[in-house]
Amino acid sequence: MAKDKERTIARTYFTELGKTCKEISALIGVSEQTLGAWRAKEAWDDIRAARMSRVSVRTDNIRQIINGLAEQRIELDAKLKNAETKGDPEVVAKILQKISAVDDGVSKWNKTLENLTKEDKPSISEHITVMEHIFDKLRKFDEKLYLATIDFQEHYIQQLTC
Repeated sequence: MAKDKERTIARTYFTELGKTCKEISALIGVSEQTLGAWRAKEAWDDIRAARMSRVSVRTDNIRQIINGLAEQRIELDAKLKNAETKGDPEVVAKILQKISAVDDGVSKWNKTLENLTKEDKPSISEHITVMEHIFDKLRKFDEKLYLATIDFQEHYIQQLTC
C-alpha cells in the first residue's frame, strides 16, 4: 500500500509537474529503476504529452509569447523616442523596422490564439459522448456515487444548450 501512495505522487510529479525520474527519486526516495517501470507500465509519457498539448496550456504559452513581444514593443517605443530626439534617421529607420517585425509577430500570434480558442469549443454531442463514457465507468465503479451525479449530469447538459 505504501508503494501505491508513492506511485501516485510520482505520477503526479512526472505527468503534471514535468519532473524527471531523477528528481522524483530524490524527492520521494524511490529508485529510478522503479520509477522507470511505473512510467512504462502506466504510460506516463503519453499522459504528460496529452497534458502538455491541451489547448489551455498552448493558449497560456501563446499569451506569454504575446506578453514578451508587447514588452519588446514598449522598449522599442522608448528607443524610438530617444533616437527621434537625437535626430538620427538611420537609427530611427532601424528601430521602425524592428517595431514593424514585432507588430507583425503580435498580429500572427493573436490570430493563432484566436483560432486555437475557436478549436477549444467542443460540440454538445462531443460533451455528451464523453460524459456517457465517464459516467458509465463511474456507474460500474460505484453505483451509489453515479446515482448521486444524475442531477449534475442533467444540469450540465442544460447549461450547454443555453
